[in-house]
Amino acid sequence: MTLETNTKVERLNVVQDSEGNDAAPATEQEQQAISSALSNNDSLTAFTHSTSGTDAEPLPENAVPDGVEVLMYAKDANGGFVWVGDSATQAVPIKPGGSLTLAVSDTSAIYVRTPTSGDEVGVLYEDG
Repeated sequence: MTLETNTKVERLNVVQDSEGNDAAPATEQEQQAISSALSNNDSLTAFTHSTSGTDAEPLPENAVPDGVEVLMYAKDANGGFVWVGDSATQAVPIKPGGSLTLAVSDTSAIYVRTPTSGDEVGVLYEDG
């Protein structure tokens, strides 16, 4: 079987998806959105959140760009683990000095619970 390797492709009308089905190729706008989501950002957003009690509470509201993960750091001086999750359950512990990354569209989707009021988490993500 011979394979032609010098052919000029002028236009793609159909591509195959991961299941082998025919699909339309990505438009220029879709390709730009993918490129933008995968490129480096020009600035950072960083803040510290101090808990107001020992009940679960959301982080402050901050929009996170598509394709960016939020880094959370449990401050070394905390009285114990920071428990992380959603509004119903905070099942993931971060030990003092530990960190966790999450892909969310807004930091307010992240709920934290601490054993001591005033425990802190540092939050950092790329934006702009």
